[in-house]
Amino acid sequence: MRRDGAAASDCNLAALPDTTPFMKIRTRKLIGSIGLMAFVLAYMALAMEVTTVLLSGANGLVQAIGFATAGLLWIIPAGAIISWMAKSGSANG
Repeated sequence: MRRDGAAASDCNLAALPDTTPFMKIRTRKLIGSIGLMAFVLAYMALAMEVTTVLLSGANGLVQAIGFATAGLLWIIPAGAIISWMAKSGSANG
C-alpha cells in the first residue's frame, strides 16, 4: 500500500517515459556488421552479373562507367546500415 491508500498496482506506468534500451549498442553493432558483410557480398555478385548482362555489347568506356557506378551504389544502403548501428539504442530514438 502507498501512503495515499492506493495499491501499488494502481500506478499508471504508461505515463512514465520509456528509458529502457530496446537493443544494446554492442548487439546492434554485431547485427549491423554481419548484415553489412552479407549485403556487400550479395550486392557485389548481383551488381557484377546485372552490369555484365546489360552492358555486354557496349564499348569499353561505357562498361567502365557502368561498373564504376555499380561499384559506388552500395554506399547508400551501407550508410543507412551504419547509421542504424550508430544509434544510441534507446526505444525513443
